[in-house]
Amino acid sequence: MISDLLDAPERPDYLKVAHSDSGSGREQLRAFLGTIPDYTTEVEGVKLSGVRAGGPAEKAGIKGGDIIVEFGGQQIKNIYDYTYAMDAVKIGKPVELAVVRDGKRLKLTVTPEARK
Repeated sequence: MISDLLDAPERPDYLKVAHSDSGSGREQLRAFLGTIPDYTTEVEGVKLSGVRAGGPAEKAGIKGGDIIVEFGGQQIKNIYDYTYAMDAVKIGKPVELAVVRDGKRLKLTVTPEARK
């Protein structure tokens, strides 16, 4: 492709693309819970170091120290499982999840929001 461009008798036209801050990018489409993973602890699931104040996770009763082991019907064994499961949910649609807190499994329901 580069050789073709160099050998072409005419140069391609330069087209400026306007950048817009309309917020219509991928980040607006991705579901947000406000969970803060703890990357320092090796566990099966995703251990949380905390949750963002006022976020969907806090509203659902999820707390720092919880270990997410199931999300939207999918087993969560690591951060990759959690990321894939998050990509599958819809903003505004409640999702069931299971956490392990103090050695006990709890079922909770969280409603993902759009990232603000």
